[in-house]
Amino acid sequence: GWTPLYEAELNTKSGQLFWRTRAVVRQQTGEDWSAVRLSVAMTDRASWRPVPELSTWQIGFVDMPKAGAAPDTYLEQAVRALAAPMMDTAPVELVGSAYALRFDLVEPVNLGSGTDDQVITLESFEMVSKLSVRTAPRLLPVAVLVAEVVYEGEAALPAGRLLFFRDGQQVGSSHLQSLMPEQSVLLSFGVDPLLEVEYRLAPEKRDERGLIGRHKKVERQAVMTIVNRHEQDIDLVVLDQLPVARDADISVTPSSSNTPPSQRNFDGHEGVWAWSRTLKPGASFQIDFGYTVTWPADKNVSGF
Repeated sequence: GWTPLYEAELNTKSGQLFWRTRAVVRQQTGEDWSAVRLSVAMTDRASWRPVPELSTWQIGFVDMPKAGAAPDTYLEQAVRALAAPMMDTAPVELVGSAYALRFDLVEPVNLGSGTDDQVITLESFEMVSKLSVRTAPRLLPVAVLVAEVVYEGEAALPAGRLLFFRDGQQVGSSHLQSLMPEQSVLLSFGVDPLLEVEYRLAPEKRDERGLIGRHKKVERQAVMTIVNRHEQDIDLVVLDQLPVARDADISVTPSSSNTPPSQRNFDGHEGVWAWSRTLKPGASFQIDFGYTVTWPADKNVSGF
């Protein structure tokens, strides 16, 4: 059998990203293989699913539980059911059909039974990346170096482990979901130590007694400051979010003093605000962001 292993190596000065697709091959037949022709199939068997079928979906009124977790929706139940478990060598060639691609090794290989895994490079190439730094200070006051690239390989890649290298040193690893040719992907290359991020949250203002207009109210306000300690310009994206009301009786009002965002509903996520700036060396960027939430005094708000 084999498992995929991917490497993304970034040169931060040039913006070039070097991609490698490797196969970690092993065999335990009890017989050593000598000068065998080896092929690596790219079919992702973990993605197999039975034929989709739908039965009658009935809905009706039910008594809501007074405590505990909310019941699963039909969609959540269906999604969980579908997700239930059911070193370099010779050059390779990509052959097969759209449904059954495989890499064939050009030259025979030796592979002992039960010995250490053998790592085979299936493809490697350079890609131009669009670099930026992204931070969500409310979650964690650090900035992360992000490379946006388009996968330029010929074969769809099955899910596997992805190693990240920045300027020659490994900085982390992650799990790569399946990747299609020409698909755009965001890759994180770790914390940028030369971007200082500060998040200051003002004392929260609350009126939970419902004395004013029979409504409860909470006011929150924060200040985010980012300083560029690099010797070059940095493209920066700062993220924060408003709570999104799913009930007409709940009101969410952005503060009038908020720094205008570059984009609302960033990447299609409702309530997420994004501020984009190009920071000069030594420059700082300050963002004021806050909101007020009000709701009927006789009700309780969850998730807030």
